Amino acid sequence: MRKNSKPTRVLTLLFALVALFVVVAPRDGLADAAPSCDDKKPCAGGQACCHYVGTLKQCADLKTGIAEFGGVHHCGACDKNCAKYEACVDGQCVKPENDAKHCGDSLTTCKAGELCCSGTCADPKTSKRYCGGCNGSWCTNDAQTCQNGKCAATGCAAGTTGCGDACFDLKTEHDHCGACGHRCRQSESCHAGKCGAPACRKGEKNCFGECTNLREDAANCHRCGHQCPNPLVCVNGHCEL
Repeated sequence: MRKNSKPTRVLTLLFALVALFVVVAPRDGLADAAPSCDDKKPCAGGQACCHYVGTLKQCADLKTGIAEFGGVHHCGACDKNCAKYEACVDGQCVKPENDAKHCGDSLTTCKAGELCCSGTCADPKTSKRYCGGCNGSWCTNDAQTCQNGKCAATGCAAGTTGCGDACFDLKTEHDHCGACGHRCRQSESCHAGKCGAPACRKGEKNCFGECTNLREDAANCHRCGHQCPNPLVCVNGHCEL
């Protein structure tokens, strides 16, 4: 009979070492929790005898599955594996990252009205991190809070009101005149909470939405729109050199 060649003997030895490693190597520290089984050695406690690797089998609680090899296996049935980052609860694969009934590593059940955002229960109406929803705003300003799903300024000084992320005087603010978001026209200003022509100081006149001194303004010399030609300037309401 022809003797085995040296390469064949080496391969045989390697296969034997691999088989030995499979049998004795721990499986993510769960070898004791998932004992081996076969037709002559059934599992106890209602567990199922599921395929492990090669011809080996292991006992598995189908309600929780077995966490090994970077995932959860045998969830609800033998060889039913959960996707990456999923967990097995009562035989069902769940996503702790956004499942409000099984939120986060502790699989917490979020309260009514809360969402599970990145594994954290959050109320979208009040959460500064998830204001308005898991993909909503992040109220990063220290003076901001989440009010009914929107970031708003709080702690405004007397006489001012929080509009968006800042405080304003609604009596004089051009973009929030009388109420948040009520913007005056370009040529108007806000006086006592109402939009209108700019209130000019004594000696000034409103010309095209801007206050100016008709005695000194070369573009409005003596009257609105009367422009002094170069190189003349406006002196006491007259164009002079």
